[in-house]
Amino acid sequence: MQLMGQLEREPAHVIQVSKLALQLFDQLQPLHRLQADDRDMLEAAALLHDIGYVYGNKGHNKKSLQMIVESDLEGWDDQQLLMIGNIARYHNNAVPKQKHTFFTVLPEPCQDKVKKLAALLRLADGLDRSHSDAISSITCRIGVKSVKIDLETRGKIVHELHGFKKKRDLFSLVFERKIKIGRIVDRWHIQSRHFAVE
Repeated sequence: MQLMGQLEREPAHVIQVSKLALQLFDQLQPLHRLQADDRDMLEAAALLHDIGYVYGNKGHNKKSLQMIVESDLEGWDDQQLLMIGNIARYHNNAVPKQKHTFFTVLPEPCQDKVKKLAALLRLADGLDRSHSDAISSITCRIGVKSVKIDLETRGKIVHELHGFKKKRDLFSLVFERKIKIGRIVDRWHIQSRHFAVE
């Protein structure tokens, strides 16, 4: 994606976040019930969620939204760009609110999609908190009241576990399920252990 290539400071990080976000999307399809074009928007938002850093750290998520909306990304109409921008905007700490103009101008079904996709992007971003590509794959197990995520890793993931804990709030809010880390298999040390983040 040209815009990412021009502005992204850490392409390896956003590629990893995109990979994890798409794994979440595919495995949680029975929960979110979204379509292939929604998956494409999630991928675009994941690749562009940090471009706002070119203006500095503070409010980079809002800058990412603005830059995406003002871009002329090929293949996307204005509403889709607005959705992609909003998905990227909510990867950080804020949750969608009715006072957020760029969010409320969207029709309600689009707002619902943004919430779901932003929740997935937020989790994926937390799972690469150290920007070290430490998680090689994830497996989701959907329960009636909770979702568990099993991780296959490449070494220490202390920062990723902290990031997950910090960024799971939107998922729980949107999908009305607790989300937890289940089994962790460390491929570097070839050992399996159980770790629960409460």
